[in-house]
Amino acid sequence: FFFASGSSDSTARLWSTSTELPIRTLVGHSSDVHLVEFFNDCNHLATASHDKSVRIWELNNSECIRVIYPGAGKEFISVLKINFFSKILVTGLDDGSVYVWDLENEKKILAFEFDDEKKRPNSVDFSTDNKFLVVTSRKKLSCYDLEKLQNYRADVDENKENQSKKGKGDIVKSTSLEKYLVNSLSFLNENPEYNLFSAKFSPAGFIYTLSRSSSLD
Repeated sequence: FFFASGSSDSTARLWSTSTELPIRTLVGHSSDVHLVEFFNDCNHLATASHDKSVRIWELNNSECIRVIYPGAGKEFISVLKINFFSKILVTGLDDGSVYVWDLENEKKILAFEFDDEKKRPNSVDFSTDNKFLVVTSRKKLSCYDLEKLQNYRADVDENKENQSKKGKGDIVKSTSLEKYLVNSLSFLNENPEYNLFSAKFSPAGFIYTLSRSSSLD
């Protein structure tokens, strides 16, 4: 079995359970690597760093084949997820925004304001059939129809008033995505000590959520 790690020396490493030393060291980030995510083919890896970039690596030769800067490289990347088919990458940023990337065609599909309270996303997950995307922050859970969401680009071109300029590209307001929601829960009016930490699709398609009654930043 293989597994990957990110570390404070700005590198990511590929390990095998059959050896004590790393079999690959991925060098290219300029700060701590705090998130790692395998592609389904197991030959590629995505890493996110405190340098506010995402790098895509080809593991056979330890080569970085693409660098992505969500939010124009101005915001900390809080979550990183690749769908089962290795075609869609989602990043959540510290300012409460979410970026959806088309890896196959190497382009950004959509960037939107997920949390109106500017709470950073703390988990994202795809359903195994690639039809749905769930995103959470401390006070909000939203499940989107991913197939429809991927086609939002045409709507953006026709509805410029739904975009919010932040000096880092077009950010779509969360209210303009309501027709793509399958389910949405808000905990802003609940006990202020109540926080939602994560949501996960089960293999059968249900969502499993974890929460904890404590106030954390």
